[in-house]
Amino acid sequence: MQPRDFKTLLIRVHYVIALEGTNNTLFWFATSAPIDDKQRPFPTRLRSALGLSPDINTMFDYKNRIPGIYERLYQFCVISLCSDMEFFFKDLFSTYGYKKGRGRGFFQRFDGVISQLSHDGIDFSSIDKDLKNLRLAFMVRHISVHNLGLVDQDFVASTKLPVKIGDRFDVDQTLYRKMFDSYVALLKHIDSYCAI
Repeated sequence: MQPRDFKTLLIRVHYVIALEGTNNTLFWFATSAPIDDKQRPFPTRLRSALGLSPDINTMFDYKNRIPGIYERLYQFCVISLCSDMEFFFKDLFSTYGYKKGRGRGFFQRFDGVISQLSHDGIDFSSIDKDLKNLRLAFMVRHISVHNLGLVDQDFVASTKLPVKIGDRFDVDQTLYRKMFDSYVALLKHIDSYCAI
């Protein structure tokens, strides 16, 4: 999809923000970091001075000793994507005069925003699968920010996924890409309403 595929300037701008900032920068970094680290050898002298075992030959070996280090980069992609959405929602409501829901943090509550937009005439039934992916994105953002990616009771209750409290919820490039693609579908869908 290209920016020119969006009819509405506001939505085109928000697509570019997510595409360039989150997808083409953070996602690129998340996918390339392990590859780059495998190409960075630890000098023998430094390894010795740090007291590292002989099997630590690269920066990848060093970082990979701790579970979840590289996966954390994909969590940051999801966190950033949710921030992109939150900023888009604020701009959308302000520009088109949609009535904001109650309470602080309204734009962080994905279902509340979708419910309000539905009330104001946007039918989301054709992108239900995408909404499900984006709900998960906001739940992943919550546990990534507050629990370092560890599943909590709210996550279990909300997602109905076969995960246990305290387990790490793995975010990889496939899951992130699914969420990004769903955000693009949401933008395209709302664009069809705003461009009328």
